[in-house]
Amino acid sequence: MHTLALVFNSAFSGAFLFIAIVIAPFWKSLSEPEILDWFSSFFWRFPTIMVPLNLLTFVSIAVGYVKHRKRKNGSGNLWLGTLVIIFLCSITYPLFFDGANKVLMGTSGSGTGIMNTLKNWELWHYTRTFLSLISLVLLVGIGFKKEAAQ
Repeated sequence: MHTLALVFNSAFSGAFLFIAIVIAPFWKSLSEPEILDWFSSFFWRFPTIMVPLNLLTFVSIAVGYVKHRKRKNGSGNLWLGTLVIIFLCSITYPLFFDGANKVLMGTSGSGTGIMNTLKNWELWHYTRTFLSLISLVLLVGIGFKKEAAQ
């Protein structure tokens, strides 16, 4: 289960990194009408990729936690920490991104404006990218712990 969780978490974190390093700077180079046009034309692809990656990552880590939670070597705590962090990444969507994405697609008005919403979007995204990378480091730590026990 560890390898599967590591693969899914790596893909999830890698997608977040790509958005943070490539896509977000591209968006910042656009004007407000161009941002609205881009989001309304292309953004639908993001949930079709990120939701399954998030779900597969969360489920594989949850299964790993259930399987290892009672181990005496402490790996259960690492699995739990990883699960909590991925959960935090997951809840950022309904807490912030759902509404912000609607503003950036032009389907919902906002008093803060497009550019301010984009700036907040980027900051929230950096936060969840950082969280996903921490979860990845914890999963790698589980592998080292497992290897040391053998």
